[in-house]
Amino acid sequence: MRNNNTKIFLLILIGITGFLIYKSQVVDLQETDFNKTEIQLVQESSSEVRKNPQQAHVKKLIDTPIDTNFNEENLTDIEIITTFDDEPIVDAEIIRQKYQHCSRMLLFLKDKKYKKHYHKSYTKLKTNNPNYYNKRLEYCQKLNKNHPEYNLAQNDNKDETIPNSYLGRLLDDGEFAESQMENDIESVKRALINADPNLMLSYHALMGYLTFDLDLRLILESQQVDYTSTIGKYARILFACRLGADCGENSDIVFSTCLNNENLCSNDIEELIKSKFSNGQQADIELAYQHLINYYNVNE
Repeated sequence: MRNNNTKIFLLILIGITGFLIYKSQVVDLQETDFNKTEIQLVQESSSEVRKNPQQAHVKKLIDTPIDTNFNEENLTDIEIITTFDDEPIVDAEIIRQKYQHCSRMLLFLKDKKYKKHYHKSYTKLKTNNPNYYNKRLEYCQKLNKNHPEYNLAQNDNKDETIPNSYLGRLLDDGEFAESQMENDIESVKRALINADPNLMLSYHALMGYLTFDLDLRLILESQQVDYTSTIGKYARILFACRLGADCGENSDIVFSTCLNNENLCSNDIEELIKSKFSNGQQADIELAYQHLINYYNVNE
């Protein structure tokens, strides 16, 4: 029991530290070492997890993935929602989460600091997969032109708005978030699950996962940290996608995954999991996904 409490306490400290760092910096995309991919880590540990993965049968929140793509050719002819939440702080975070890949790409083109920092990632993608790169760039440029209010190409968006909701305060106030994480994690989870599903893909959603990874090791009957971390990561992504987050061709999560590893480029997250993971690994992701449904008390 003492060991479990220690682990949970360490996770809380890690989450708090990361959250405060995140709030103090411009959105950052770290360069990735491509020598060893997540998929390789999964494959190396897969045989250690469960001998009969085919027995894992779980329900999905929805039978088919939600299509959240924008048609690039017809972008000027369709209506795109401008306001996603009545709370300005929450609204700004939703926009950031939905379109941060466009912000990074546009800033990369115009800002010397970003150009230097992201040169390796973007140059590699543009060289190895120019059609993919150019298609996303065209999408982002059109989106920025049609919606200047998103401020996609600005790196100094400082909002002095005072939060007027519980979720807004969680996103805005690091000390309050820390207190809630320690004393009322259930309220944090409820606020996240009842918000725009794109927030389930944000860094802030990690506040709600303090015990998930520890539970997952028991569920998967594995102490392979790399394996359970990767399975948990894609289960969380899949969970957000099936709730309705943007996970299609032009989404941030799909583009960022491809940018970090060109072997993981896809049209949507469901396709990525089905094409890049083995049947046993997919079964584990579904098992972890089912645990998330229970973890957040989602009614199917």
